[in-house]
Amino acid sequence: MIHDERTDCQFCGAPLDPAPDPSHAARDEVCTAPTCERRRVQDASRAVFRRSWDDYVARQRKAARLAAPGIARALHKLDARPGEAAIGVVPHLDRALVPLPADRRAEFTARLDEIVSTAFAASLPAMDLTRRQRTEAGEHPLIDAACATCQGMCCTLGGARHAFLDVSDMQRFRQRHPDAEPTAVRAHYLGRLPRRSVEHSCVFQARKGCTLDRADRADICNRYHCNPQTHLLARMREMKARKAVIVAHEGAAGPVIGAFDMRTGLERLRDARTRAARANPAETAAALDSALAQIPAPLPGPPSGAGTGGEAPAALPARRQISRAESPPPGD
Repeated sequence: MIHDERTDCQFCGAPLDPAPDPSHAARDEVCTAPTCERRRVQDASRAVFRRSWDDYVARQRKAARLAAPGIARALHKLDARPGEAAIGVVPHLDRALVPLPADRRAEFTARLDEIVSTAFAASLPAMDLTRRQRTEAGEHPLIDAACATCQGMCCTLGGARHAFLDVSDMQRFRQRHPDAEPTAVRAHYLGRLPRRSVEHSCVFQARKGCTLDRADRADICNRYHCNPQTHLLARMREMKARKAVIVAHEGAAGPVIGAFDMRTGLERLRDARTRAARANPAETAAALDSALAQIPAPLPGPPSGAGTGGEAPAALPARRQISRAESPPPGD
């Protein structure tokens, strides 16, 4: 039985064929023209991004409100008034340090043996390391401070991916150490495994961060910056500030506050200490206002899931990687 109802394509207006069975799930009101199919996919992607972005903004604002007394305390410690320091919220990883389980060590060793063997099975390809060498340079000090306050949430993704290492990383190692034999490469990486690493995270994530030198890490580990880092550094530059307050908050662990100064570095203030400081209500309110003003805004336009009709939706913010050309040396 054919359902008699006809509708038109929401993009080009062309009539659509009737649905063969009205009991089926509602179909998209889009024709099969390639341009309309492409717009349907783009709209679906934007809807997913919008929901993710709105959730991200809501979590940022909630964390800032919960940490307002701590933000006020950090501003006081930095001798900065609201508006004189960049303020941002990053995730917070709060997991125990544990001996690396034997099965995880065995899995990583097997993966390492595989990629080392593959890398040495062929002649060494010509490699231009110019871009790679830029990513191996030191980070902007604020990025390092944000990572230290967060304690490496993104590193958990490397837990199931064997530190993201692949054949190209072994080939780069060979190019830097042309006389190295497979056994030496294997011993080098296994020798960098810490005695205790973060539970259920990357095998190289220890108490003070990654135990691999930047030159030995997977490419993504040097290139990747999360949205909170990117936004915080962008605000610091826009404000021409040299100080920042970093709020790390995830789940029930409570906020951890980082007070960062380009001259003196990072000092972390635990929540118990910030509560004990008893920042007065006016200072807390001013700190919160400054924090909320610096959090990225929700997306304009219709709410998540709303149709866009025939109008192309506005471009949405995108995750951006910070180039090393933008990251001045620590003396900046």
